[in-house]
Amino acid sequence: MVDALPYITSGSPPGIPYWPTPTAMAGVLLFQFVIVGIGEEVFFRGFLLGALQPLLPARHRWGPLDISSAGLATAVIFGLEHGLYFGHASLLEVTFNPAWPQVIYATALGVYYAALRERTRSLLGPIVSHGLSDGTLVLMTYLALAATGWPSL
Repeated sequence: MVDALPYITSGSPPGIPYWPTPTAMAGVLLFQFVIVGIGEEVFFRGFLLGALQPLLPARHRWGPLDISSAGLATAVIFGLEHGLYFGHASLLEVTFNPAWPQVIYATALGVYYAALRERTRSLLGPIVSHGLSDGTLVLMTYLALAATGWPSL
């Protein structure tokens, strides 16, 4: 959703596959707050981080941040994954056409989620944090669109 800022400031329609009505947004918010965080965190910080930790065990410390090389690798993969677009006809139609601000933002959040997972040894913190960050971004985007009067919300 970080890539939605140009749409909000320009008044042009965002590239979303639904009309941002309150009813549609309620479903999107539920999806963002609950489903996305669980699905992505189980895969990235559960499966992938767990698989890479034996291969990339080195640790890196920057101030209060303490993270493994595996955590950094999953953060970069997580960020790059946010530049993938799946075709409407088939999930096999995948293109990499990144909105770089979103890739960078997702990578930074991926570092946070991985460090949180490693520090707490639990997926609960990353799942809740992910749901809150995604849901908040969608809500802020919707409210910004509604405040500008676009598109007759």
